[in-house]
Amino acid sequence: MKVLFERLTSLRFRLAVGFAIAGILASALAVSLSYLQARNHLFREKQNKLTALAANAALQINGDAHAQLQTPADMNTDIYRELQAKGFAIAATDPEILYVYTMRKNKAGEIYFVLDAGHDPGATSEEYQPVAVGTVYENPSKFLLENFDAIRTPTAETDFYTDEFGTYLTAYAPIYRSDGQVEGIVGVDILAQDILAQQQEFFRTFVLLFLASAMGAAGLGWLAGIQIADPVLELAKATANVRETGKRLELRTGIRELNRVIESFNNLLDTLQADKEQLRQQTASLSAQNEEIRQTVDLLEKRASQLEIISEIVKATTSIENLQTLLPRITTAISERMGYYHVGIFLVDDNREYAVLRAANSPGGQRMLARGHKLKIGRSGIVGYAAAVSIPRIALDVGADATYFDNPDLPGTRSEMALPLIIGGQVIGVLDVQSTQPNAFQEEDVRLLNILADQIAVAIQNARSYETMQELLEKAQKASGVYLKDAWRILRAEGTKIGFRVAEDEAAPLHRPWMTPYNQKALVEKQTVTENGMNATLAVPIRLRGEVIGVLDIRTRGEHEWDEDEVDLAEAVADRLSLILETSLLLKSTQQRAEIERTINQIAARLQETPDIEVLLRVAAAETQHALRLPEVTIQLNPPPPPTETEMEKLT
Repeated sequence: MKVLFERLTSLRFRLAVGFAIAGILASALAVSLSYLQARNHLFREKQNKLTALAANAALQINGDAHAQLQTPADMNTDIYRELQAKGFAIAATDPEILYVYTMRKNKAGEIYFVLDAGHDPGATSEEYQPVAVGTVYENPSKFLLENFDAIRTPTAETDFYTDEFGTYLTAYAPIYRSDGQVEGIVGVDILAQDILAQQQEFFRTFVLLFLASAMGAAGLGWLAGIQIADPVLELAKATANVRETGKRLELRTGIRELNRVIESFNNLLDTLQADKEQLRQQTASLSAQNEEIRQTVDLLEKRASQLEIISEIVKATTSIENLQTLLPRITTAISERMGYYHVGIFLVDDNREYAVLRAANSPGGQRMLARGHKLKIGRSGIVGYAAAVSIPRIALDVGADATYFDNPDLPGTRSEMALPLIIGGQVIGVLDVQSTQPNAFQEEDVRLLNILADQIAVAIQNARSYETMQELLEKAQKASGVYLKDAWRILRAEGTKIGFRVAEDEAAPLHRPWMTPYNQKALVEKQTVTENGMNATLAVPIRLRGEVIGVLDIRTRGEHEWDEDEVDLAEAVADRLSLILETSLLLKSTQQRAEIERTINQIAARLQETPDIEVLLRVAAAETQHALRLPEVTIQLNPPPPPTETEMEKLT
């Protein structure tokens, strides 16, 4: 026992056992960390790869065409087949992709499938049977349910998910229509077992590496402890100084086995260094992919913003507004959405001599508007140049451009672009855009502003046409009002009854106005007046060309509450009556004027029958007396007074 105790407590044994255990633990820790890093890296790599695939798939699917797929019958259309072919093409780009599909929500808030492409595990795409358009997703993941309406950028599931179709890792991306609205969500699936198989392969490799490292460390430690303690201590001291995997143990002993341990340790360091370098390269690759995705997302966001600006200007072109309201709104929208220092709109004057500033967003532009700023066409700055030659002009560095007009109201301008507003081949104005940055206008900006300039020209033309139509309409309404007043005067002159009263199926004309407090209120307020209860009253104004010309008075003898249908019916009768009255008045006036013209023509014809002055005067008086039905008509020609003596002297 004593000998056994001494051996167990000897330096050799303790060193051998301790070193062996330390080697095993070190190997286990290093291998475990490496395995965990490799496994997590593999999963993140798959997530990033899926996210990029989903983003690419969303870009390739036409949102406007996708919006037309609503029912299973649409699966037989060319649009569905074309979009499904793109889905199969996307799935074919990577062997790991199983399914590419699109989804949207129905009115009940359920997620359902629209497009479906891919292939089942172990099958080809030709054998694949897609789900019908409108099929409800029975068991979507919690992540998809919670984030479906908020998905605006490509994103991936945070873990594997199992549904009725299998266990997958999935990424999603939004599909946009041309108006910038989200049309649906595209999903890309890869089978989870492929990732798990790769992780298991990593695990087996690292287990073997651990076993090999542990066994080597244990054996070498045991042999080193048996041979000599000093080299072990020396080795322990040397290994204690190792802090980085790139360093090697520069240690040699007279014991071959111990040197092998040192070499194995160095090999392990080399392996870890290689793994570290590989991880660094993969991290750099993922960073590059992330940067590319970020740039793609930034581009999509910029395009969406540009489409939104164009949409806003297009809405302005379709809305009927006057120029005083329309033009400032356009300049403010362009400046705020695109970040320009100054946006101004010039209109060419009637003589086509000056371009006159009509709207601007900047404080300097407001000062220019206040003093009636205008530029000579063809002479003053790039605005005058663009108005003269009908082509856009850009000054990327205003300090170096000879045609730039130095404006003290806009001291911050470094670059400027002027785009002519053209309708029917003729320049009607200029869109002036200025930035505080030199070289601010890229090709994409020029293209967008050209589109905006065309839309602004249409908006201005529409507004001008609308103003002209409003003026003509106002004149027509005034003329019609005068015509109706004449007709109303003729009607009163003929003694037409002012109204009728019907009670108990008996109708009687009104010989004097029927005026009650309710009628008076309806005439003054020009609104329907209702009084419920005993002897309920309903007074509805009768309008003609915006003026109240009468009242429809309805009464009951008992208790009554007027309901909405009764009021609507009475108001409808009053409206129809006003329209028919207007038509009748116009007809009456036309007939009266026609009769007057006929009478005048008859009198003129009778007067033309005789050349004698006396007969002519007698006939004119008689015909006028007969036409006007008057008791007496006198026609007198006053001869000129005799000339004075002075006038006679001048004549002689």
